Amino acid sequence: MKQIILTLLLLLSVSLTTNAQNYVRSGNTFTAKSSSKSSSKSSSIKTKFTWKDSKGKTYSIQVSSNGAAFVIKTSSKTNKEYKNYLGPEISKEICKELGINYTSKK
Repeated sequence: MKQIILTLLLLLSVSLTTNAQNYVRSGNTFTAKSSSKSSSKSSSIKTKFTWKDSKGKTYSIQVSSNGAAFVIKTSSKTNKEYKNYLGPEISKEICKELGINYTSKK
């Protein structure tokens, strides 16, 4: 019983720490502190903002129809493009400046 409770507490603490801010904003450029990956397809709007990842490569930020900000990256192994979503903090900030309605998934 103790193991189950300890395991649940550990999982909860890990999930709370993963929601920490992992970017720095400098003007219209957002710079990653660490990388995150996600994939999906939908229509999008290109913005004036850019994203600089932890390796120093700069990408153009796009916003999906529900207000989620992402960049298009190419896999080094398969050469396939995928969307790397930047998180709700950046999405809300960009949507606010562009006058776009941000819709949370929850």
